[in-house]
Amino acid sequence: RFKSKKLFVFGAGASAYCSFNPCEEKYRERLPLGNELFTEKYCDSVYYKGVQKIVPFFEARNLDVETFLEDYLTGIQSNYDILTLRDLINVQYYVHDTIKRYTSIVSNNTSRYNAYSVFATCLRKYLLKYPNILVSIVSFNYDTLLDESLEREFDYRFNNVEDYVNPKNSFWYFKPHGSINWGWKITNEYLLKRNQERFIQYLYDEKVDLSTIYYDFLDCKQGNLKSKEYGVEYLINKKAKFSVNKDAISILKDGEVFYPAMLLPYCDKDEFVMPYSQQLTMRDAFNQIEDLYL
Repeated sequence: RFKSKKLFVFGAGASAYCSFNPCEEKYRERLPLGNELFTEKYCDSVYYKGVQKIVPFFEARNLDVETFLEDYLTGIQSNYDILTLRDLINVQYYVHDTIKRYTSIVSNNTSRYNAYSVFATCLRKYLLKYPNILVSIVSFNYDTLLDESLEREFDYRFNNVEDYVNPKNSFWYFKPHGSINWGWKITNEYLLKRNQERFIQYLYDEKVDLSTIYYDFLDCKQGNLKSKEYGVEYLINKKAKFSVNKDAISILKDGEVFYPAMLLPYCDKDEFVMPYSQQLTMRDAFNQIEDLYL
């Protein structure tokens, strides 16, 4: 029915500066850019023991956050350093919780001057004018500010991950680096007796590694490794790697215990954190694109 002609790509700055009237003090509260993640303004490291441990090292090395985290990851892969790995897992939760907290603040503060809202309104009017056009949207942001604007404008809800790429819609919305409202739910009965805060503490205190999280804790009814996923990873990214089943990512609900579906800001962003079906759909949509907006 649709021909995908237009593609809009939103980088991190789009969410950090989504208010177009930053004159008043409250509009200066914004989401952090990558290199601001561990600054004093955003970093409440007391609760996150791993973050509390790595911040002095981050400050001492004076590196950008992508290089710093890439070096951390390389060290884990080279030496299987379990103490560093638990710090990185702790960082995963810290980034998720920080972005979620500031998404709520920014959403409340910028309701009058929200550039995403303007975009969503213009998009709906355009699609009314051209009913046979499919618009593709790609956001490399973790936050849900654009998600909320699209839901309000189109009277639509992203109740499931599949709703982001609904074949009946006139727009498709891709989030290749994941989202704060996406994750793998924890199903281990013993762990479900804990809330999210206690679960994060448990992971750190018990030095739980990724393989234990992937194979023992997660809700992967289709299997922790999806059949033929090795081929999908290579087809899309040209780098074949095994990873947890991304088709098991689901929308998170309040009170659930989960592992975040978010790709940390590494230098080598060679992997997507989105369902495989969406990766393939995104590739097919891109083959039809005539106009690209960054």
